[in-house]
Amino acid sequence: MAATIGSSNVNKANTGHKQEKFDATQSVGGYLVKTAASFDNGVKEMNTALNNTLGELTKDPSNPMLLAKYQSLLSEYTLYRNLQSNVIKALKDVDNNIISNFR
Repeated sequence: MAATIGSSNVNKANTGHKQEKFDATQSVGGYLVKTAASFDNGVKEMNTALNNTLGELTKDPSNPMLLAKYQSLLSEYTLYRNLQSNVIKALKDVDNNIISNFR
């Protein structure tokens, strides 16, 4: 029996329905998944700048300006990803505490 997460049709192969692509924002987890995705959207520009600087740095690895720029961008990127992780963990902990209180 084939199942698609986030869908009410359990056996799509036998019913002739086209199997839907998994959408993380519609899965179980709701706002945690959406919150994590919002961080991913924000990091796209940082990732592009980081990759562009790395490309420039591979052409001229001894340029101190490029080294400093890359180090700065990498630190900013790392801080942003750590923030994402900490926010999601805090929300998860709050959810777990709420569930524990209902037991």
